Amino acid sequence: MIEKICVIMFLFLLCATPIALSQQDFQIPRAQTLLTEYLPGDFVHLTVQAPLDTVQLSAVMPDGKSIDLVQARGSNVWHGLWQVPINFKKGSYSAELNAVDTVGEVFSGQTDPFTIGEIAIISLTRKETGEAEREVSLAQKIAVETPAKPGEPEQKVVEKFELPPGALKPQEKKALLERNLLRGKAMFAEGKFSEAVPYFRVALYLEPANKEAGKYFLDSQMQVKEEDRRQTIYNRLIAVGLVAVLFFLAVLSFLIYRISYATKVKGEGLPEIPKTLPEKEQSWYQKVNCKKYPFSEDVLKKTYIPDKPLGTEGLREFIKKHIEDACSRMEDVFTDAALDLIGEYSRGKARDALRICDWAARQTINRDGGKVTAEIVREYASLAFRKILIVDDEDVVCKTIEVILKNGGGYETDFAADGEEALEKINENVYGLILLDILIPKIDGYEVLKKIREKHPDLPVIFISGKGEAGKIMESLSNDRLTGLIEKPFTPEKILDAVANNLAGRKICSF
Repeated sequence: MIEKICVIMFLFLLCATPIALSQQDFQIPRAQTLLTEYLPGDFVHLTVQAPLDTVQLSAVMPDGKSIDLVQARGSNVWHGLWQVPINFKKGSYSAELNAVDTVGEVFSGQTDPFTIGEIAIISLTRKETGEAEREVSLAQKIAVETPAKPGEPEQKVVEKFELPPGALKPQEKKALLERNLLRGKAMFAEGKFSEAVPYFRVALYLEPANKEAGKYFLDSQMQVKEEDRRQTIYNRLIAVGLVAVLFFLAVLSFLIYRISYATKVKGEGLPEIPKTLPEKEQSWYQKVNCKKYPFSEDVLKKTYIPDKPLGTEGLREFIKKHIEDACSRMEDVFTDAALDLIGEYSRGKARDALRICDWAARQTINRDGGKVTAEIVREYASLAFRKILIVDDEDVVCKTIEVILKNGGGYETDFAADGEEALEKINENVYGLILLDILIPKIDGYEVLKKIREKHPDLPVIFISGKGEAGKIMESLSNDRLTGLIEKPFTPEKILDAVANNLAGRKICSF
């Protein structure tokens, strides 16, 4: 019973942990403002998720002003900031988006709509009842305070201002401006910044050129934003603390379960521990009755490999004879169906057939299997035909080619930033084609091509460069069997055509 309770608790905590992290402030909208309603003087923050190949993004705001958005480092998120003009008309608006991609094409769109409201005029008039009655015309234009009765607090009324500030008399406008400034500064001094902002906004509405009101208005807004930032950090710290507590409880539940389980199975033996790779290799040798691995590099160096294609039966006998010579006895390491597929994919070439045998045998060992089956050989074919290695030290070039290959042909991609990494990946993985920059760190493209040809004579290699030397490129074409050349700047069509033409008709790709 204890074990079941621990397991249920552990699963619940694992599910609760990502829920604690999925707060709204961690989510980024595609193209929308972070708020839904603004007032004149507020700052509108635009956040846009653009495609990876975007290089420039701008927004035309409702007042006709164009602002350039800035890309956040290491992401596809762009940011921009626009301040609503003081006398801007209320209503619903959206911004026009214009983007330019890596090949110079221009795209457009719109943000989600957002609302700009109208400023409320706040009067701080404090008059006796008789004076207030004599100023009915002013009370109709602005909100007034209800005079307090003895022993009762003041009551402030805030209403929408229906007439423009020009409808006020100059002395009335000046008095109202001074009262709002005085009340706003009092709130500012008390640290009530969010309450001070409306007073300074009203002052700016009455006199947009008032520098004192403008300074206090901006300072108040900055303080409000700083308070919001601190609150956000506090909320995130609370979330992180909650996650840490949940994780600790999850680990504790798991330990309690393991202790209970260990106590239960005590005397019955411990559960089976997964085998390591050397243990799997020894197990495979026993299953197929081999004393050593028949396709290792040392064994292949001592093997005579004919260059001419062999027939189906000839290739089958060649593989069996090779295994017998390597293992000192004849064993059926491959099923007949697997040997038939190897002959078909290699087109009878003994060198390619041995490489396919090596890959399939290693996959079988990793899965702790016995004989190599046709299903495993088919996996090799699907991997070898669709995966392309992109070798370039410029991240933007790699990402651009990746988008072109995935969207245009559905190819799988892998990356290497220098010559040494490229050679390591080619030796460890299966690729149908290599797109290779010439000027890369550690080992340049010319030397990488030469080293590739030592082990992979039939693997297509295409140079992608705008700074290659004509003489060396011609030498690579004649001596190192360079497959092709794509000059920078390239177009998506050139990339897709070159890849499709070199993969067309290939049954299998050597590695």
